[in-house]
Amino acid sequence: MNGFRQIAAQAARAGGTVVRAHDGRQAFVEKKLNFDYVTDVDMLSEKAIRAYLGEQCPGFRFMGEETVYQTHASEEAFLEDLAEDDWTWIVDPLDGTTNFIRRIPQYCVSVALAHGKELVAGAIYDCAQDAVFSAEKGQGAFLNGEPIHVSPVEDPREAILGAAFPAAEISLRAPVMEALNRLSAGIGSIRVYNCAALMMCYVACGRLDASFERGIHIWDIGAGAVIVREAGGEVTNTDGTPFSVFSREQFSGSPAMLRAIGPYLRA
Repeated sequence: MNGFRQIAAQAARAGGTVVRAHDGRQAFVEKKLNFDYVTDVDMLSEKAIRAYLGEQCPGFRFMGEETVYQTHASEEAFLEDLAEDDWTWIVDPLDGTTNFIRRIPQYCVSVALAHGKELVAGAIYDCAQDAVFSAEKGQGAFLNGEPIHVSPVEDPREAILGAAFPAAEISLRAPVMEALNRLSAGIGSIRVYNCAALMMCYVACGRLDASFERGIHIWDIGAGAVIVREAGGEVTNTDGTPFSVFSREQFSGSPAMLRAIGPYLRA
């Protein structure tokens, strides 16, 4: 395994170039579920990413969010079918679509690579900042080519926590609010983001000390998980169980911060 970080980064940039070219214009919007949208820009970005990856890595499998949506495929069935020797690109061509539609400058392109069912590389392109976060197993994590590391803060009272409210799965919003209420007296500050991939990047480079989100998909968080881990952090499910390609949630931060905050999420 060598060079996949660079390929993922270039693929994310290919999608990001499409997104930036359409920034500021009215996009065609289709509603999937409650506050879960797809636009023509999502589709065009995924097409550009898939074309680039097809040239660079012929024979690799491809799992894109919009392809899954358009074909009405089962995310879980696709993941269950991954064999040990499969190489699979897992792509969100525009994470934070609602932000993009509303012109809130917090959206990105996420490209992850799995070998079998193990995530081994990933890149996330921050469209508004023209910045690329990237990582590959055993090689560290980077922001625009410079090494990054999770925050050294260990005291929750000095920490900034990132959180998000599920867009489509409304039933999960109340548990998130309850967890934030439990945390409110013991955490330094809380920021609410609705762009899962970027929130994990902020953890990886120390802008946030930890983050958690429920009701999401592997294409939202796969690349972020690799980047956080390679930046010296940990990623689990919110109940502390191991993170995997089947996870629909994430809890990320330094090992010390996860130990300190975790009990509040699991109360």
